[in-house]
Amino acid sequence: MIGLRFTDGTTTLTVSNLTDGILTGYQSGNENPISEETTELAYVILRGTFSAKIANINLLNSFFLQARERQQKPFLNRIYVERDSGDGVWWRSELVDGLVLLSSEGLDAIGRSPEVSISFSRKNYWEGAEVQIPLSNGNGTNNTGGLPVFNCNDGVGTSPAINNNFVQIATNIIGGDLLAPIRLEMTNALNSAARLYSVWIAHNSEADPANFQNVIEGESVAAGGSDVVGSNYSGGKYRTITWAGDNQVLIARWTLNTTYLNRAKSNWFKILSAFALAPSSNTRLQLKIRWPASAYLTEIGSSQEVSLDTTKLQDIGTLQLPPWLTGAGDQSEIALCLYARRPGGGTVNIDYLHITPLDSYRILKPQGYGAAYTIRIVDDGINELLYTDGWTPAGKTGHYVGIGSPVMLKPNKLQRIYFLQNGDTGDIGITRTMTIKAFYRPRRATI
Repeated sequence: MIGLRFTDGTTTLTVSNLTDGILTGYQSGNENPISEETTELAYVILRGTFSAKIANINLLNSFFLQARERQQKPFLNRIYVERDSGDGVWWRSELVDGLVLLSSEGLDAIGRSPEVSISFSRKNYWEGAEVQIPLSNGNGTNNTGGLPVFNCNDGVGTSPAINNNFVQIATNIIGGDLLAPIRLEMTNALNSAARLYSVWIAHNSEADPANFQNVIEGESVAAGGSDVVGSNYSGGKYRTITWAGDNQVLIARWTLNTTYLNRAKSNWFKILSAFALAPSSNTRLQLKIRWPASAYLTEIGSSQEVSLDTTKLQDIGTLQLPPWLTGAGDQSEIALCLYARRPGGGTVNIDYLHITPLDSYRILKPQGYGAAYTIRIVDDGINELLYTDGWTPAGKTGHYVGIGSPVMLKPNKLQRIYFLQNGDTGDIGITRTMTIKAFYRPRRATI
């Protein structure tokens, strides 16, 4: 038997339990799947005493009023309609409006248990119960206790301190048939006076997540500059590159081979550059893709030129990789070329390039004070909240701001979520570490 109920999280009215009502029909909405809302109609025979029926109608209308008001007053509690398709599993959807429609006999019919129509508008998806997501990387498999991630991905170290900056979600973990938001709980695990400051989050479900190389080391250049060895750098080195003159010049070149391009699958990527030393102001960089890789004669794609500030982790452009023959495999290798200009010349010191997938991309930045050791940053896409906790005295703070939309998980796909971080002194050392937990509610179009 199909179940139907309405709730504000404290009070619940079930209109299909044979005590308060009998559900005699249900008309699902037929809006386009990309629509944000859908309208549905339930046919219910009211049960109980006259006063109980009136009270239940009033309760439903109070729910619908609060649902309407919440669209302009987000501090009000959400109102949910919940359905059970007969298997004992309840799914919920947030209400945005509704109305109880009486028969033409009006209130006189209440005493005779009339059939009423309940029309309601809701979010155009159903959500299941919240579940924790088991996470994996080199530091653990199917971890639910808090999986360590570090600030580079060179794979150096011994578990639970291997340098991985991602968590992986196995193919069969995310259920439902729609994209679903995630709640990420990120705890600063670096015992340092330099607090955790900004966090970069990226999601990859399409660019061969299990094998895609999301980090290209500065020292792996095919040409340009010289290496500097240091234990606090990804791969144990960074590349220092110096140029002269006022005009834009090619300063570094990396070869992206056929295997790399097959994994990238013509997706778009944001290129984040991790600088070993803060770059000088007035430095401008631009990425260009050229072919053939060995001679780099023809430009086939480019990002916009960006002007650097003096921070150590910066966005230096967005590229499609590869930029041609979308959907075709086994493409010829190409050259990823970095151009620079600055009056009188300059120097950049590149630890690595983070080739950042853009299935979801988000930056969390504090308004002033960062997150101290053991403080947790919670990016809750399920309930649309971003906060920190773990402070003394206890309590949540809302001083972090999210730039970009929350991560949306894809059902029945292997996927990875990448993390980068800096400290409040501007450091991006590879020993920076967080522990990660993740939760979600599966979403379905129909139940």
